[in-house]
Amino acid sequence: MESAAVYRRFAAVNHESAIVSVQGHYPSRSGKHSGSERDRVSTEMSIGLSSGRNAAPISDLLAAWRESGIIDRPSALRLAEEATLDELLVAASQLRARGKGAIVSFSKKVFIPLTTLCRDYCGYCTFRKDPGQPGAHFMTPDEVLTLAERGRDAGCKEALFSLGDQPERIFPEAREFLRRQGFARTLDYAAAMSEMVLDRDWRNFRGAS
Repeated sequence: MESAAVYRRFAAVNHESAIVSVQGHYPSRSGKHSGSERDRVSTEMSIGLSSGRNAAPISDLLAAWRESGIIDRPSALRLAEEATLDELLVAASQLRARGKGAIVSFSKKVFIPLTTLCRDYCGYCTFRKDPGQPGAHFMTPDEVLTLAERGRDAGCKEALFSLGDQPERIFPEAREFLRRQGFARTLDYAAAMSEMVLDRDWRNFRGAS
């Protein structure tokens, strides 16, 4: 509750702060918001502002936001505090659909985890492994090609290589694997595997429908 009170005091002091505008994605009927229209919307959304509070009903704030695509700071803070999650999701979905449509795009790529070994121990990472742990692995050239071909056959357009940071610096197992492949560094091995996939399959990747 203390943080909400701080927000309210901040909003009261900064009630003339810049309007958050997404006019480039959510144009009005005329194609863009004029300066006078922005002022009008800001005024309408800030009616009744007293001690950092906008007295307009939440439904009116949401309707004005959906109509104009712009919102001032005090109104945004109030919506964050008082509007329900469902109300915010509905309004955000309507704005997104109006500006971007309902099409979700993605990149058709095959994921090639060249190695899960890594010298770093980042707390957020669930990908890295130490030698001996389940999932710890260095992919051989044959494994790389097999996976790349499966991705091509599935309609992928790109191959995304992932790897840990210089595992050979701390793991003798990594150094030994690289030595058997004729390399001293993981980065050099990754470059060679990328070139191998390009040489073997890139024309097929680009030509896939």
